Amino acid sequence: MGVWKRPSGKWSYEFKFQGKRYGSYDFRTKAEAKAAEEKEKERLKKSTTHITFLEAATKRLDYIRAYGTPQYYRDNLAMLRRFNGWADMLLEDISPKRVRTRLIELADSLGPHNANRHLTALKATFNLAVKDGLLTRNPCLGISKFPNQKAIQYIPPQEHIASAHRPSPSPGKAFGPGLSDDHLAHRGQGQGDQ
Repeated sequence: MGVWKRPSGKWSYEFKFQGKRYGSYDFRTKAEAKAAEEKEKERLKKSTTHITFLEAATKRLDYIRAYGTPQYYRDNLAMLRRFNGWADMLLEDISPKRVRTRLIELADSLGPHNANRHLTALKATFNLAVKDGLLTRNPCLGISKFPNQKAIQYIPPQEHIASAHRPSPSPGKAFGPGLSDDHLAHRGQGQGDQ
């Protein structure tokens, strides 16, 4: 890593910052490459403020409390609590792989629809951190939602529909606890008919 001359005659730089590789390749001189490297390192140091997931989630919940409904706040609070194992983890240390693994666990336990809701809440939390300059990249970017099968609507067969429309075999037969034909007939009369 560092600054070097490429076979093309151009100068390049590469370095690692918090486990990620950064670099650029087409500089005319070694001094230009070295200056660009220093500038990029400085930019990364400024953009990285060591904030934990708990702090980012709290900022997101404060935002929702101010701009959302109480129900939306409660829903997000419940979803973000499922990531409480990340509370003391720095945002920069939460990788897309870690997010994907946790979402798969949630899909297995809660179903794909709920895992997708958790992904949405997580994306919004990281997006706010990016917007506030606390994070350089959202680790949820590129993570697809789980396929979600829609519930199949039950359509009863014709014989079930026909039996539901048939009148009761005998007057006074109970339909359920305390309900009979006579009771329903009496309830069907208007106020003035009694």
